[in-house]
Amino acid sequence: NLATNNAIVLTATTAADVSTACSGTSSEAQQGAFSAGYEYAFQTSGTDVTVTFKLLDTDKVGVVAYLWQQTPFSELQMSNTSGLTFTRTLTGQAAGTTLSLGVKFAFAGGLAVTKYFTYTVGEDCALGIGDPDFDSAVRMYPNPANTIVHIESGLSPVTKVALYSLLGSTIIETTAHDINVGGLARGLYLVKIYSGNTFVTKKLMVQ
Repeated sequence: NLATNNAIVLTATTAADVSTACSGTSSEAQQGAFSAGYEYAFQTSGTDVTVTFKLLDTDKVGVVAYLWQQTPFSELQMSNTSGLTFTRTLTGQAAGTTLSLGVKFAFAGGLAVTKYFTYTVGEDCALGIGDPDFDSAVRMYPNPANTIVHIESGLSPVTKVALYSLLGSTIIETTAHDINVGGLARGLYLVKIYSGNTFVTKKLMVQ
């Protein structure tokens, strides 16, 4: 009998890593282990840095979170904003200061600690401007807001508006020029405003 060897071609694709110094997803642990991982986001507002982590592991119960600062070491309890999302604001931070931050998630039967992330106070990776002229022409008001936000452009028509959480989750996507934020939790959001392929991203504070 003759054996026939058939070549099998395997093609592997890897999803692009869109993580930045300001936000992203990881599963790396310096202690314990994560079954799915976590999302992270750092946002500077004035001299305040808001740190947000969301645990993606669904197999853990009774979760509490503590923010770790590497140097000098400190451990601060974080507030549970919703589900497995936790936040803590560090006040009085000087622009340009480098922070090394991680989070300890404690839960029934153990704990897991994220790796340390390096973030420079004032860094704002999330904001992108496709066209500086379009950026200066776009108006978004009122800001802060608690009901309807109006968006207009004096340069070219607005074709789409998308509102995101700081962790990158899409909350609203519409072709309307008015968005209702009355049902959203208080906090900082990102609004991406398009005119065709041109876009600008602006911060929106919901009160």
